[in-house]
Amino acid sequence: MELDLDTPINQWIFLLTLILVVWYVKLLSAILKYVRYSAPTLENNFPADQQRLEVNNRCVHIMKSCGWVRFKHSLREKLYAVGLLFIAFVVILSTAAQSVAQVGESSGLPLPRFVSLRAAEVNLRSGPGVRYPILWVFHRKNWPVEIVDEFDNWRQIRDLRGTRGWVHRSMVQGRRFVVVQGGAVQPLQAESHSKSGVVARLEPGVIARLDDADCAAQKWCPVSVESFTGWLPAAVLYGVRTTNQVK
Repeated sequence: MELDLDTPINQWIFLLTLILVVWYVKLLSAILKYVRYSAPTLENNFPADQQRLEVNNRCVHIMKSCGWVRFKHSLREKLYAVGLLFIAFVVILSTAAQSVAQVGESSGLPLPRFVSLRAAEVNLRSGPGVRYPILWVFHRKNWPVEIVDEFDNWRQIRDLRGTRGWVHRSMVQGRRFVVVQGGAVQPLQAESHSKSGVVARLEPGVIARLDDADCAAQKWCPVSVESFTGWLPAAVLYGVRTTNQVK
């Protein structure tokens, strides 16, 4: 997947990656130069028997006098450190690119994202096209689903049970709806706290119009059900991006 450089965070990721790669290349270049021009040689002022001894011992004495052993150990540590840093940064980069810059190839909109079903009958297919078999049929208009992938005019969606399949883009809409979850009846509060008056009581499975798509951060969401308007906790709703719904 391509990294979208139009966003500031991706520009910083790209810049830091470039700096790290340049740093790694310079370090390797310095290593090659040192090995080529600073390789230790036997000095003639050593006795022949000492030269032979040191040759058999991999020239330990002469290498130390040249600083090669110290350089070799520090070099090994630097290579390990830079290598681990590079691997960690690549992992962070790939994760950030997928989580931040993942957008639909056809629409250019973020993935995943919540939408709702436009019609009262929508066929869920196994692939992006009418030639693929129907896996499931939705029979509830405005049912909230999540778009997780795109291909041409087709959208792969996921519902609250985790069921996945493909629908034509004309079968989904940007208007936001939510569905009440849980096993208990939820009171529709007059205000965004539990001590306010109760406007209505909603059973699990009731679909409500979401009046503020960014309400999850406030933990309460304004919704409308028929002629009733009030507030529900975001945690009991499917169709808003709360922490326990991120997959």
